[in-house]
Amino acid sequence: MSKTQDRVTVSLNRLVKDDATWVVELRLEYPPGQPEFGSFEAETWLRDNRPRFVSPDASKSFDADSYEYSVTEDKAGARKVLATYGFKGLANPTAKGWSLVYETAAPLVEFTVPFELRNILLP
Repeated sequence: MSKTQDRVTVSLNRLVKDDATWVVELRLEYPPGQPEFGSFEAETWLRDNRPRFVSPDASKSFDADSYEYSVTEDKAGARKVLATYGFKGLANPTAKGWSLVYETAAPLVEFTVPFELRNILLP
């Protein structure tokens, strides 16, 4: 099952129960032309992704308790992310009416901001 929005595709690879934790594995594909990340930047960018399960009547929402990511980039700048999330103590999200909602960043865009430094006194 996949969904694409703003050129970002999210696919549900796996949804399984492991003891008292539901494990969700998602694959995200971002289009070519993404800015390159330094080794520390991918984690900062990914930490704001938010998966949550929403109950059938939308009265309850359950956020992930844990996560792991792996990021790969090709030469054209397309980025692929494999994200695994754990949801402890969650009722059966495979039951009728449950929804998985995933919020992630839109594709990143680099652009130049022209500026000029003037009249700065140096010590």
